Amino acid sequence: TILSPEHVLATRKDWPELISIINKTLTAITSQQHSQIRDRWLSIEYEHGIRKAEVIKWILGISCIFITIFAVILMWNRRLSREIHGRKQAETVIKTKNEELEAVNEKLTAASDDLQAKKKSLLNEKIFAEALLECLPGYLYVYDDQGKLVRWNKKHETMTGYSAEELSHKNMSDWFEGEDAVRVAAAVDEVFTTGYGEVEARLLIKGGEKLFIRSNGVKLIIDGKTYFVGVGIDITERKQVEAELKKSEEKYRTILET
Repeated sequence: TILSPEHVLATRKDWPELISIINKTLTAITSQQHSQIRDRWLSIEYEHGIRKAEVIKWILGISCIFITIFAVILMWNRRLSREIHGRKQAETVIKTKNEELEAVNEKLTAASDDLQAKKKSLLNEKIFAEALLECLPGYLYVYDDQGKLVRWNKKHETMTGYSAEELSHKNMSDWFEGEDAVRVAAAVDEVFTTGYGEVEARLLIKGGEKLFIRSNGVKLIIDGKTYFVGVGIDITERKQVEAELKKSEEKYRTILET
């Protein structure tokens, strides 16, 4: 059903009776009523143009948003730049410190190697010196300035019969008695006065026996401490031979004189 060139009503094809009713109704509506219905239900208001206030409002809002975003980005970039600069400075400092540590480590390594080499050299020298001391034909002794025995070789233990533990408690005065002690004391004084001395005396050994020994000594100063160092040789057999020779000479002299 056509209302006007712009407006139409339509119904389903299987409802022909509705078409007839609608047509009759529309025919009965006057022009005035038709206008009233159209103005009330079909009127549309059109507004032409754009409001400047709204446009300015939107532009300001968008601008504020962009300015805020730009300010945040700018602040973030500055902060990031400061952090990067600080990190680079820290990396430079760390690199410098690492280089210094590496240099110190190299020096310490070199010093350690040198120290190990010196220790090895000293150890070899000690082994060599101890080997020499053990090869001596007599017994070695080292006394401090108080007369205490502080060092000896294996020959000292063998000749005297004392163990290393027992020798560690010995003093110079324990080895001699009587005239022998007097001669030894004089020789020791000579060592500390002139730097060298020697003497022949009878040495007391474990068990009460005596060995006729010829010993010498030199003064040694180490780290400000004075020591008496020397070697003693067992000349007991030589003395016995000399005594026998002397006895024989006297015997033959007596025979010749008679």
